[in-house]
Amino acid sequence: MCETENSAGRVALGTDFGGIWKGALLPEIQNVRDLPRIGDVLAEQHHFTDTQIDAVLRTNATRWLRQALSPGE
Repeated sequence: MCETENSAGRVALGTDFGGIWKGALLPEIQNVRDLPRIGDVLAEQHHFTDTQIDAVLRTNATRWLRQALSPGE
């Protein structure tokens, strides 16, 4: 998606922490304890910057939710 849209500002990742199974996301992610590795994979394999990784893993979803829940905006 980021490559197609050329923007990490349009993507967010999340988990309910109960629905992840071994290798479901990436081979590097075997369980919930490995989730921080997603940022490493985005940097190493896809050349994301720290700002892009922060957006995908944290700030995009927060921003979208705030916009959706703001009345009249």
